[in-house]
Amino acid sequence: SSALVCRVGYPSSMGKRKSRKTAKPKAPPRTLQKIPTSFDCPFCNHAHTVECKLSMKTQVGNIHCRVCAATWQTTINHLTEPVDVYSEWLDEIEKANRGHEEAQLLVVWVPLLLLLLLLLLLLLLLLSP
Repeated sequence: SSALVCRVGYPSSMGKRKSRKTAKPKAPPRTLQKIPTSFDCPFCNHAHTVECKLSMKTQVGNIHCRVCAATWQTTINHLTEPVDVYSEWLDEIEKANRGHEEAQLLVVWVPLLLLLLLLLLLLLLLLSP
């Protein structure tokens, strides 16, 4: 009965042969992809001519094209990357172009509407007795 007392505290693998564990092949270390700091210019269409520089000290991101000298700057924070500043610049360009297109439509349509109104008034004057 004393032999039973000794075995109660041991795991059930007691007395079995240990299996040999094979070492898993280690995965190669991941290499982080480098985030680009030079981009294509939307104004002059030259490749890799727009450089983005971030100044964390002043919290300003600057963009400058080496070919056409287009520049832009915005406020940044500690999480901002160059691609974020470039994307924000492209969004601002698109917003400005949309506003310009709307202004172009006004320049075309307002004179036409005024001319149409003038013709209607003239027609009313001619038809009235």
